[in-house]
Amino acid sequence: MSEKPQIVERRPAVEIVTFRAPPGWVEPVQWGIEEEEIPFEAAEAGQGGAAELAHEAAHVSALNVGIAFDGAAGEIALHHRDLAGRPPLFTLSGAEIEPGALMRLGKNAARLVKGNPLIFADDAAVETPRALKPRPPAPRTDDRALIERIAGLVLQQLAKTSE
Repeated sequence: MSEKPQIVERRPAVEIVTFRAPPGWVEPVQWGIEEEEIPFEAAEAGQGGAAELAHEAAHVSALNVGIAFDGAAGEIALHHRDLAGRPPLFTLSGAEIEPGALMRLGKNAARLVKGNPLIFADDAAVETPRALKPRPPAPRTDDRALIERIAGLVLQQLAKTSE
């Protein structure tokens, strides 16, 4: 009698695997993913390199995207399941690991899931929030009466032309 394989259902999420990740590395990545409104799950690994762990995480993820942190080697990798046998899509190491780059990595993980264009370091101007334009003031009451009168005349004219 053969045993049936056990199927483990996972919620759709970007998988994040950490190995000795220093404080301050993981949160900016999570914030980037959250900003794009995609869920994530995080787990600790007992060993590993960033590229290998990211590859495994992408295969475990129901959304096909995995991120891995290797604090011992000072590396972070973002992988997609469709890149099997290839290097990770993005890697960060050394001086590249700073909050802005980490948040961009998280956003890109979520954008892979959504099929949106990726953000590159050269596109930094694109990811900065736009300045809010002041709204025009509300029409004064005498302006409102004029607007209502003009709208009434337009409606009367439309009624005449449709006959």
